[in-house]
Amino acid sequence: MEQSEQDRQPPWWYRIPPLAVGLIAYSVAGIVIHTVVSTSGVVWAGGGLAACLAAAFFHGMAQAAYDRRHR
Repeated sequence: MEQSEQDRQPPWWYRIPPLAVGLIAYSVAGIVIHTVVSTSGVVWAGGGLAACLAAAFFHGMAQAAYDRRHR
């Protein structure tokens, strides 16, 4: 028996808010850059911001692709 449209749940990564994706990426990238590359606050904050924007962009792309396939 097939699932109806109302019964279908999106995957877990689809339901994560974009702000949470950005904060997680910012934190992880900031910690890695701080411990491996440089202890300068400007460097790890800038790298974290770049990672945050990239993660938000790719998360949005994945959601759009999912929407296109399943809705």
